[in-house]
Formats: sequence, structure tokens, C-alpha cells
Amino acid sequence: MWLQCIQYRRFHISYGIFACSVGILAGLLVGRIVLSSVLLLVLAISAAILVGGALRSMRWWSLIIICLAGLMLGISRSSYIYQELNTYKPLIGNNQIVSGAVASDPTIVSESKQRIELVNIELVDGKSYPGKVFLTVNDSINVKRGDRVVAEGILRGGFGSYQATLSVQQLDSVKRPKDIIRDVREKFGESVRSVVIEPMASLGLGFVVGQRSALPASLDEQLKIVGLTHIVVASGYNLTILVRFITRVMSKQSRFMILTTSLTVIGLFAAFSGFSPSMNRAVLVTVLGLLAWYVGRRFHPVHLLAFVAAITSLVNPTYIYSDLGWYLSFFAFAGVLIVAPLILRLLYKNREPSAPVQLVTETIGAELMALPLIAFSFGMLPVFGLIANVLVAPLVPFAMALITIAGIIAMASSTLAGIFGYAANILIGYMVAVIEQLSSIEYAALTINVGIAELVVWYMLITAFCSIAAHKTRYNFRSRSISSEL
Repeated sequence: MWLQCIQYRRFHISYGIFACSVGILAGLLVGRIVLSSVLLLVLAISAAILVGGALRSMRWWSLIIICLAGLMLGISRSSYIYQELNTYKPLIGNNQIVSGAVASDPTIVSESKQRIELVNIELVDGKSYPGKVFLTVNDSINVKRGDRVVAEGILRGGFGSYQATLSVQQLDSVKRPKDIIRDVREKFGESVRSVVIEPMASLGLGFVVGQRSALPASLDEQLKIVGLTHIVVASGYNLTILVRFITRVMSKQSRFMILTTSLTVIGLFAAFSGFSPSMNRAVLVTVLGLLAWYVGRRFHPVHLLAFVAAITSLVNPTYIYSDLGWYLSFFAFAGVLIVAPLILRLLYKNREPSAPVQLVTETIGAELMALPLIAFSFGMLPVFGLIANVLVAPLVPFAMALITIAGIIAMASSTLAGIFGYAANILIGYMVAVIEQLSSIEYAALTINVGIAELVVWYMLITAFCSIAAHKTRYNFRSRSISSEL
């Protein structure tokens, strides 16, 4: 009887999207092979035909076909990009003139050394190359995000998400195109620093606009030791705070007003912060959640995360190949959207938890999902990561509000802004003190060898917990409000 029900049951379209997303991700992971252009085209067309035919039925066999179609699409896309990335191989070890756009704020290592991430790569032959190049410049020349730079040197092999590296004494040229967003961002940063002292100002700007490059090297290292690096990277956490604030303030307004205001703020925030892998994912997740809420629908978080992962990695398959930030972003979001609600339901049954309790629980959920991957990648485990997150992360929304208000007001009146600047100094000063104290403990970070087997076991245990908790509490993920879904 049960098999007959499955055989004739029609599934919702969201299950088809999920099956296709899983297939795409699997295809991208296994598809790093060289295929001919004709075969790539045949795979892409076949995938489209299979999906079109299967969507008309949406029964169990349709999900298998849709998954296979996604697999074919992922393989074709991965093979194409893999061939493109291989164009760097003949260039490694040779002197090259590299031109590229500065993707994010340069990292200042010392007064005479900075690290720059280049995209939109061009070489002296005028040909464009995919991926990113890691550039180290032993010069204090002022470089900003969006600049077009030219450097000459020996091109070396890449690492992580970088296809190649280049180290030079100085840049050959720096061209700065007009960028109003960047200029306003810098003016805002100057205004904040006029009323908030360092390192609180730099940490606060990291909260608001993801400007991490100005952080003192010592504080940046302390953030790594206590597992708080993510709080100064503009991502889904920051967007969640903004959208929740807007929905609460405008709760008496129409859905259309809330939607348009939220989308405008999201667009501005992303433009100021830059479109990093974590920001791209965060924007897509948040916008999809808003649109679904607007039309009276809800995404299951597993379906939503799989779909966003498939879309972002299709656009840029290097994310799924080697971008740790991209993986951490999804694992942390899974902790917020899946693990945390189940913990709250087990503890509170049908009662609504307070906002601070919800925020702390979401922080714990994100840590449970992200810490094992951090330990696996870096061989280091922040012993006080959970404590640091509980003591610091819930205060980030208040710090963001104070920094934003102080920076905006300081553009017009430094006297009035001083009040908010003073409050920001106290609040963020407490956060810095916690970070410094915890990181100074002798065993704050342990060297640990986490292999792939241990990593798989951990996430299998998390999956088992979520499955049992969901079954026991009968928690309906699709019934969540907009403020908690994002």
C-alpha cells in the first residue's frame, strides 16, 4: 500500500527543484574532466529536455530524472570551467604582465606590504582569464576596491580559491574609475573614526560594511583564535539583522512597503560591502525568503540552501572547488535555519522564546555546524569559540545600530554624533575586551587533527539529531515567520 501511494503521489515543485539542485552540486563536484564542446552542448540540451518532460508528471520517477538532468548540467558546466582554469598552467613559472580589478579591500600586512585579490584577469596578450589571482605588493601605494591595477612578475601556482599568485615590489599602474558607492563608504568610515576610537571603529565598520582590512593585525589574529572572524565579514548574519529590524519597525505597514524597503536596503548593503561568495549567498537566500513571504509561501530551509548552493556554484564553480568561506557560509546558515529551531522547539515546546534566547541559540547552532569544518581546514580548534560567540555575537545588532547612527550623524554634526560614538566605544570596547581576554588564555586554540572520517561522523550525528528532533516535535519549517526565516 505504501509503495502504491509513493508510486502515484504527485510531489510539489519544490521537491523537483531540490532534486535538480542536488544533481547539479554532485555534477559540479565530479565533473572536473575534459569533455569536447559538442559533448558539453549535448549534455546541456539533454538536461533541459529531461527537466521539461519530468516536471509535467512530478511523481517519484520524475525526481530521479530531474536529479540526473541536474547531474548532467553540473558536469557540463564544471568541465567547461575546468578547461578554462587550465589555461593558467602554461603560464606558471614565467614572467607575466597581469592586469586585474581589485575585488575587495586590500589587506594591509605592514606599512610596506599589502595583499590584493584580483579578478577580471587579463594578460599582455589581451586575453581574459577566469578565476582570481592573489597579489602581494611590497609597497605602501594606496589601492582601493574597484581599482584596475597592472603588475609584472613571475606567476606562481595558486592555492585555495586562487588560480595563481604574483609577488611584486611595486605596481606598474593603478587606474581608479569613478565609484560613488566606494566614495560614500569611505566618507562614512572617516565619519565613524571621527567619533569612535580605534580599534573599536575598525571593528564596528567590519560589522556594518564588512571593512576588515583596517583591523589591527593583533585583533585580527585574536578573532581567529576565539572563532569570531565571521562577525567582521558582511554576510547573511548582518542581512538577517537588517531585515528583522525593518520588518519590526514597519510591522504596521503593507507587505509591499516592507518588501521594497528591505530589497533597497539589501541592495545598498551588498554594494557597500562587496559581492563576496558569502555575500552572494546571503543576498540570494534573503531575497528568495522575502519574495516567498510576500506571496504567502515558505521555503523548507533544506530546499532553499540546496537551491542557492546550486545557483551560486553554477555561476562560479570555483566556489564548490576550493572556497572555504562559501562552505562555511552554508554550514553556518544551516545551523541557524535548521539546528537552532529544533533546539528551541525541544526546550520551549510551543512557547515563543525571547529574542536574546533565540539569538544565542542561533549562534550555538551556527557554531555546531561550522567549528568541525574550521578544525578540519586549519587543524585548529577555538576552545572558547562557543563562549566567545555567546558573549559577543548577540551584541552585534546593537553595535551595528550605534555605528550606523554615529557615522551618519557625524557627516552633519560631530557633537550630536559624539553621544552615539561614546556609547559605541563602551559597547564595542566590551567586545574587544572579551576577545582579548579569551584569546590570551594559554590553551585558547588547540592544534587538532580532524580527518575526513571524523568530519563525516560529526555531520551524520547532527543529521541524526535533526531527524529525530523534527520527528519528535513535528516541527513545520514552512510555518516560520519572515523574521525567523531570514
